Amino acid sequence: KVTEKKILKLFIELTEVALMHYDILPIEFWEEWQTRSKTIDLNEKVTEVLEKLKRENCRNIVLTDWIKSTQLRRLKENDLLEYFELVHACDGQYLKSNPKATKRIEGIIEVARDNAVIIGDSLGSDIAFGNRAGIMTIWYNDKNKENNTNIKPDYEISSLQEIGGILL
Repeated sequence: KVTEKKILKLFIELTEVALMHYDILPIEFWEEWQTRSKTIDLNEKVTEVLEKLKRENCRNIVLTDWIKSTQLRRLKENDLLEYFELVHACDGQYLKSNPKATKRIEGIIEVARDNAVIIGDSLGSDIAFGNRAGIMTIWYNDKNKENNTNIKPDYEISSLQEIGGILL
């Protein structure tokens, strides 16, 4: 049930994320979200990588801070939904950047943490989340950004096609 308290909590967390990770104000974050929520950047043979993981019986799960209905729509529109067994969204829970967010995966991922991996493009959100949760991390750094943080991924890749070499 959506309550005013949950909406306020989510707004506060979004504000923290906007300022802490993106150095922008909430209104700019909202504008960026509206733009990014419309498309998925299929800059590399994403379906080829997902197909390979599926053939190898890997369980693919989306763990997102975006709104579930938006993420489902984006995956469907890009013919990617079939590759994921579950899409788990924030929807009023803690964002991945929040230390309490590891509670989000308890009960939804029925696999030992040493058999799981977090693949993400955000050090402050995805990789930090994986580190706190005790899950192997792969930082997808296609823009070759320098890591000037204390957040350390287990692996860093610049191409999604490198995932197979790490996982398979």
